[in-house]
Amino acid sequence: MAFKVEINGVDIATYGIYLAKGALNSMQQPASPKEKFYNDWKDEDGLDYDDATNLVYQSQDYDIPFFIKANGLDDYKEKKAAFVDLVSRKGQFTFKVSGWEDLKLRFKSFVNWNLVSYSVPRPSRVIVGRFILRLQNNNRNDS
Repeated sequence: MAFKVEINGVDIATYGIYLAKGALNSMQQPASPKEKFYNDWKDEDGLDYDDATNLVYQSQDYDIPFFIKANGLDDYKEKKAAFVDLVSRKGQFTFKVSGWEDLKLRFKSFVNWNLVSYSVPRPSRVIVGRFILRLQNNNRNDS
């Protein structure tokens, strides 16, 4: 199933970029709560947790696989540069997947970027790259 993905309202298919198979798997894990404040009284058993406060959650990192498809090396370079600028420009952005949910995510890094198919003698040939984008979710209401 193909998902439409928008970053700050821009359809990433504009850059020849699409979610790879299994891309949404990393976003399935619920956030882990931060440890609540507690006292470890020396004259009482166990720990005395502050149950009056609400749970707060740790940030989550998502490693999301994508692929990029371009017509020739120049097109590939242009699309890659434009996409890198889109995700890294402001740090945090809206990540919207059709039929899924809207998330406020922060760019952390590109884990890797590999060419899957490339042919030097034919510059107009389709070039495909695969990469993993590491994003961070700091917003509990989004997970």
